[in-house]
Amino acid sequence: DLANLSDRQLLLDLLEGVLMAASGSGSAHVELLRELAEVSDEVGNGAKALSYYAQLLRRQPNDETALDYIRKHIKEHSAQRSVIAELTRAAEAIDDPSIKRELTRQLATIAEQELADLDFAISNWRQLMLLSPDDPEPRQELNRLLRSSERWHDLEALLLSEISRCTE
Repeated sequence: DLANLSDRQLLLDLLEGVLMAASGSGSAHVELLRELAEVSDEVGNGAKALSYYAQLLRRQPNDETALDYIRKHIKEHSAQRSVIAELTRAAEAIDDPSIKRELTRQLATIAEQELADLDFAISNWRQLMLLSPDDPEPRQELNRLLRSSERWHDLEALLLSEISRCTE
């Protein structure tokens, strides 16, 4: 109901004020981020919830609730650069290699398809190549993007590294 939504919005505003006033990375800060994410989602602000979950993930890299929310909602809010910036920072903080690869792959796809940001897409595919040296997909995607953007020197470097890798 509308009154409950208004109360939730007031709670969200209050919690955001507390977050701005608080500094630190302790468990209270983590719980505050979790509460902000949940309340933001409840009031229908998925982009803000996604951003808070990404911040939470930076502090708690294996938080399943944050990971699940991000997996389910990343596409809905991918056009918002601030959300993507938070998710990029979260991906850098994640310890689990498979989750890091999954999130980096999603960011690369979003960068190209949603944001039309080839530099960011290329950067993420390069990062994915480092994370998964035996996976052919990042090389194929990087090859495709470098060709389509006519970045011949970068393509040459990629192909030379492939030749070097094959001869080792």
